[in-house]
Amino acid sequence: SRATRRLRRVEILRRAIPKSNVRGAQVSNAGMMSLPVLTIVFMNDHLKMEASAAYAVFGTALVLAIPSALVARRAMDRHGARRTFFATVAATGLVELSAPLVLCGPSCARGIYVYGCAAGVSLGFYFSSNTAVFACLVPPGSDAQFMSLYYFAGTVITWAPPAVYALAPQLTRDTAA
Repeated sequence: SRATRRLRRVEILRRAIPKSNVRGAQVSNAGMMSLPVLTIVFMNDHLKMEASAAYAVFGTALVLAIPSALVARRAMDRHGARRTFFATVAATGLVELSAPLVLCGPSCARGIYVYGCAAGVSLGFYFSSNTAVFACLVPPGSDAQFMSLYYFAGTVITWAPPAVYALAPQLTRDTAA
């Protein structure tokens, strides 16, 4: 009957995408989507860069993200979406771990250009492979439902990292936090 088919479909959907995968995608997308905003604020507040230089770094990263997303598509065709995604997460982690070396203060301001290039390439790979992996988890016929939830949740949570960045100095009473 129709009700039985619907119950089976709900059960299949429940097994196909565990809540932890959706939550993980929401949190990781929020962090990655807020990274450019936080970087511009950090460049202005801590590196004492002029706004035009900060936007030049951001623009370079954005320009490099576009071709890297196209290269990621080829990598996914060749190696698969999951393998490409895990390699991208590892590479993005290395880029982020290098941040304290490159973003050490006003004397290191030139390193931000190299960091911006690396971040742009990793962001292009990350967003294209992350979306592809999530699409692989979605059961056939439910693409619209799950992708809308995926993007909506990622966008809604994007405010969290900038809020933490803004609240940290106030909560710790430290202006350099």
